[in-house]
Amino acid sequence: MRRREFVAGLVVATRVLRAHAQAAGKGLRIGMVSPINMRSAPQFSAFERRLRELGYLEGQNLAIEFLHLEGRIERYPEATAELLRRRVDVIIAGGQEAALKAAKEATSAVPIIVVAIDYDALALGYIASLSQPGGNITGVVLNQIELTAKRLELLKEAVPAAARVLVLWDSVSADQFRATSSVASELKLALTSLELRDVPYDYGQALADADGARGDALLVMTSPFFFRDRDRLAELALRHRLPSVFVCGSTPTRAV
Repeated sequence: MRRREFVAGLVVATRVLRAHAQAAGKGLRIGMVSPINMRSAPQFSAFERRLRELGYLEGQNLAIEFLHLEGRIERYPEATAELLRRRVDVIIAGGQEAALKAAKEATSAVPIIVVAIDYDALALGYIASLSQPGGNITGVVLNQIELTAKRLELLKEAVPAAARVLVLWDSVSADQFRATSSVASELKLALTSLELRDVPYDYGQALADADGARGDALLVMTSPFFFRDRDRLAELALRHRLPSVFVCGSTPTRAV
């Protein structure tokens, strides 16, 4: 599950935070921005619990500046600028590419810890390499892009007669959609692009609009919005009698 992957990434991030705090010889002020989940979400609670286990107590040697975007990903640059005004020692850019993009454009001085879930930070040029990322970026990369083609292959194996696949994607998962498109012809599959743009997404309308190009199966890219709405998406897939593939299980995690 993406939640477990994100928690794993944040736990790795605590190692970097610990090293930074020891080098600075002071407490930490951590900046975090979340597009959907509140600070009480399990992944953030697990992160803070691990910090406490390492001896970092909020109000003593730890301060967490947490900003919630209420689903408005376009506010990442504004929120990141606010974190810098609050003089954070480090920014955790977790989840989607927009988080890292905003942080990288905002500062070259404040350390950025990336937990890349929905994109490949190396392929998109944010880091020079996994072993030597360069600049002020470090963290972990969860290789969704490498698995996108595999998910389409699994869907083809599960539904051998499928000729056309409906693909749900959004701005967060655009690079995943491009990767899927690049391998579809090899699998002799035609793709129908169903791009969701306005939050909250109208999945029912998107599938209804696709009736003219009726698909044999449904592939859902990974996105915080799709993950949040996974139960609704599963219900709609059943209603439309569409075999579907969603993200489940853990993905490989690599430190950078």
